[in-house]
Amino acid sequence: MLKALKLFLKGALLDQSTEKIEAKSKELNDRLLLLILSHKLGVPNPFFYHCVELLPYLSENLKGLERRILDRKSLISRLTGEIGEP
Repeated sequence: MLKALKLFLKGALLDQSTEKIEAKSKELNDRLLLLILSHKLGVPNPFFYHCVELLPYLSENLKGLERRILDRKSLISRLTGEIGEP
């Protein structure tokens, strides 16, 4: 039982995997919102009308995206840089 308690405390206090998962989920969320809002950036999106239907479900995430964009000024350039130049 003591060994199990030590493993639990080690995982709960020292392991950084949850932070990595949260960072990855925020990055994927930012990519999704970038795809949905790409028409605002001037990128043609053939699925624009289907993406507009998702906006009511993502309205809470838009405030968080705005905060992250203000914190990371190069968010759009970093995310579009991974896609590459046309």
